[in-house]
Amino acid sequence: ALNAMVECAMTHPDCRGARMTGAGFAGCAVALVKKGCEKDFLFETTQKYKELMQIEPRLYLCRASDGTNVREI
Repeated sequence: ALNAMVECAMTHPDCRGARMTGAGFAGCAVALVKKGCEKDFLFETTQKYKELMQIEPRLYLCRASDGTNVREI
């Protein structure tokens, strides 16, 4: 199922890359998408996945950040 999600994501012209991650307990797929094209990517990838796998996927939109850091108090 995760391979199928990556394949569906990679067919979108604004997807810059996709891969599986954390497949030990269900896992997920991560895709990098051109800024401003996220909604179209989510819609198109959902439709392709539903057509291929006959199940409704859950896709989440998130933005990369600088992560955590340590501050002196």
